[in-house]
Amino acid sequence: MQNLLRYLHQHGLISTQQHGFLTKKSTTTNLLESLNDWSLALDSKDGVTIAHNDFAKAFDSVSHAKLYHKLQRYGISGNVLAWIQNFLTDRTHSNRVGNYLSSIQYLGIIQGSCLGPILFVLYVNDIVSVFDQWCVSKLYADDLKLYISFIEKTQGQLAANMWKKIQIKMIKQMHKLTSYILYVSKNN
Repeated sequence: MQNLLRYLHQHGLISTQQHGFLTKKSTTTNLLESLNDWSLALDSKDGVTIAHNDFAKAFDSVSHAKLYHKLQRYGISGNVLAWIQNFLTDRTHSNRVGNYLSSIQYLGIIQGSCLGPILFVLYVNDIVSVFDQWCVSKLYADDLKLYISFIEKTQGQLAANMWKKIQIKMIKQMHKLTSYILYVSKNN
């Protein structure tokens, strides 16, 4: 596990925008970076449009085939990739309460394992590249925060409309997406 993380960090493979499940990163660092950016924008008399997105059941919706492809792109292959494939293959989960046993469910990525969160981070790692050209993105596991500063209110409304279109595309790739869009300026 530590060797995998060392490899990923040494080669700069994990996005600097990701704050989930990483050493010296947390929900606090995610929020502090965002809050700093928003404060600077408001101090400059700009407004900020913020879209907060949460993917429901994100760990369960991971496509193993896509994950394996991404791992190979990150240079993970051979015995390590084979071990990860074996680790994920045919994993199931059910709950027992008294004599009642729930139906068996196949898992995407095992959330409670040591390896699962890192695999999920790698699975969503490249999503920030979709937005780099026109807004700032911050990730914490399955939460994606997007924001953009603007001078005129109409620019903020355009950004909000654009995010709604992007969210529709994102919903098709992952299960349920919950989104909140917030417009903040000194004039509203």
